[in-house]
Parts: sequence; C-alpha cells; structure tokens
Amino acid sequence: MCERSEKLLPKEPAARARATQWPIAALNWIEPHVMNVALIDIFYSNEEWAGRSDDDDGAQALHYTDLVSSDERLKAYLERCTSRPAFKRALHAQIADFRKEAA
Repeated sequence: MCERSEKLLPKEPAARARATQWPIAALNWIEPHVMNVALIDIFYSNEEWAGRSDDDDGAQALHYTDLVSSDERLKAYLERCTSRPAFKRALHAQIADFRKEAA
C-alpha cells in the first residue's frame, strides 16, 4: 500500500532504506515491551499481581507508560490514531480472539 505514494516510501534507494528502517526498529525495540504489557492485561488479567481493573484495555498498552505521553506530538498522534472508529473496530475484533482463548 505504501508503494503507491513516494511520500510514504521513496523510490530513491537511500531514502527508501531510511523509510523502511523505522518499522523494523519499532518491531524489534518497542513491540516486545508493549507485548509484555498486553500479555499481562489479556492473558493474566485475573491474576492479583497483574493489578489491572476491568476498565483497562489491554491493547492500549502505551497508555501505561510515559514512552509516548512524555512527547506532546506523539501523545496527540496516538490519541488521533486510537480514537478513529476504524481503529476501535479493528482492535476489538483482534482482541476478541485473544480474550476468547484466554478465558
């Protein structure tokens, strides 16, 4: 999909490499930590040590840290992304499978 626009994925090789390095870095550096929080919120949510209320949304793991909220631009971006109706529908559909298996 991103190949449809050079703004998202440039054709010039060096610029393309810079654009593709960030998703890889996020998958290898940020996602493991976010996944740990999601595991606690979803799979271990009934454990006393998890310290979670039923109002929490496990997939919103970044709300539990200051990793994003400490930067106003990132905080605003996360809020815009997670408030979209399409995001909410996709999130609930994805998490439903995990919650079913965890029950």
